[in-house]
Amino acid sequence: MTPIEDLLGAELHRLTDRLAPSTDPDGDLRRGRRRRQRVRLAVGCGSVVALASASAAVALASAPAGNDATTVAQDPTPVVPTTSPTPTPPPAAPTESRCVPADGGLGAGGDFRPVAPDLLRDYRAILAERLDPSGRHLGPAGSGNQVGTSADPACPDGQDRLTSYGTRLDWRVPGERGLGMIQVEVNGGPADDGQVRLGHDDWLPRPVDLPGVASAEVATYDGGVAVVVRRTDGMSVGIDANTLFGNNSRTPVSGIDLTVDELVVAAADPRFSLS
Repeated sequence: MTPIEDLLGAELHRLTDRLAPSTDPDGDLRRGRRRRQRVRLAVGCGSVVALASASAAVALASAPAGNDATTVAQDPTPVVPTTSPTPTPPPAAPTESRCVPADGGLGAGGDFRPVAPDLLRDYRAILAERLDPSGRHLGPAGSGNQVGTSADPACPDGQDRLTSYGTRLDWRVPGERGLGMIQVEVNGGPADDGQVRLGHDDWLPRPVDLPGVASAEVATYDGGVAVVVRRTDGMSVGIDANTLFGNNSRTPVSGIDLTVDELVVAAADPRFSLS
């Protein structure tokens, strides 16, 4: 048998040989670096796979019922702006209006007098040009008009600021006894407060692409049609075409040969003002 001392000595030699320093330290360093790079690459690829799997899961989970999930997953990612969106500027203030008698044209004796007869003439001229170029239908500018005012310290004593102004004009059909009406109203305040706007229900938006116009609405009713155009300067203009001028006649005309688009274009005329 091998003496116990020989066995112990052989084991000690084996252990010490394993602890001996490497004869190629540079090679050991290179091998260590390659091993570390392989570990990092494996971790990185694992992260990409995990993220891709998570994205696909979200896309598939969010796909509406009945939709192709593949198509939903391929939708481009929305671009998130890095800055706040520019807010839409509010409409500009209405054009300057004039100061008029605070009594709205009703004198001390109750006799009505137009607060701005030149505006009434201007309104009629615009309507005649736009709606009655032949001069066969539209009556003269009358005294039946509505006036809206508001107190303004910038106006002289006894006067207020003109905020809305409008009138009603006869509409006749040659050879008929009836009497229709064209009403126009220029409003410098909220469009919803205008008499034309308040006079009807069931307003519908009307597509419009005209200079200086923000939007338009139309209301069709038994016997007529009304439009309201809101301008980008903050003002609005309403026109109402009715086959019966109820205050002045009991007999309507057979019809008013005007289209909605013609009424909208007329209301959009920038010459309508309160100044």
